[in-house]
Amino acid sequence: MPGKNNRMIFVWVIVAIAATGLLVSLFWGDSTPSEFSDNGPRLAFNGVLLVALLSSLAMARPKMGEVGRAVLLWGGLGLVLVAGYAYKSELTAVGNRTLAVLMPGYAVTDTAGKGSVTLYRQDATHFTVIVQINGRTIPMLVDTGASGIVLTQRDARAVGIDTANLVYSVPISTANGPGRAARATIRSVEVGSIRKTDFRAFVMPAGKLSASLLGMDFLNRLSRWEVRGDRMILYP
Repeated sequence: MPGKNNRMIFVWVIVAIAATGLLVSLFWGDSTPSEFSDNGPRLAFNGVLLVALLSSLAMARPKMGEVGRAVLLWGGLGLVLVAGYAYKSELTAVGNRTLAVLMPGYAVTDTAGKGSVTLYRQDATHFTVIVQINGRTIPMLVDTGASGIVLTQRDARAVGIDTANLVYSVPISTANGPGRAARATIRSVEVGSIRKTDFRAFVMPAGKLSASLLGMDFLNRLSRWEVRGDRMILYP
């Protein structure tokens, strides 16, 4: 029994080391040396086969049937890992799109180095986005018809604006009709990886606006933006 337990420990140590090495080699990213990265799939597949053979030899006397089953099992796992490596960009895109559907307002940041951020339409007319204003998170609607950033009173308080001392004296037009808003200052606005600073904003009285609006004042700070079907792409 002690000998068998020792063999089991040996096997699991080999498996753990091999699994760690495979994950590092497959998902190291751009920091992986190019030669090693190019050979990553082949190394991964050979690595799992080596794990299979060593595991079989450590567990018991070599038996062709057991070795064959181990090779098939670990070889299948190797193929899955290699396929994941080959299609990691597509899988990342699918994962981000799924998050955007499950989490309304989730901003998908481009991972290919362009720095763009993609928003997905949540209904027939609006793009909802999770925004960090002054480092605090609130949901907003992207409104190309709004000239600036317009906050509900609740959201203004949430981002640190002192709403008790605001003066609602600025005439403003919204989808709900004309009204009066108060001026406020915002230090920073962040959408995904895009961050802009120093904004003038407007705060509406309580009950006068159903959702805060991210208007053209922010969009005009971008190098460009575009709408493609159900996607809005923002470029820093």
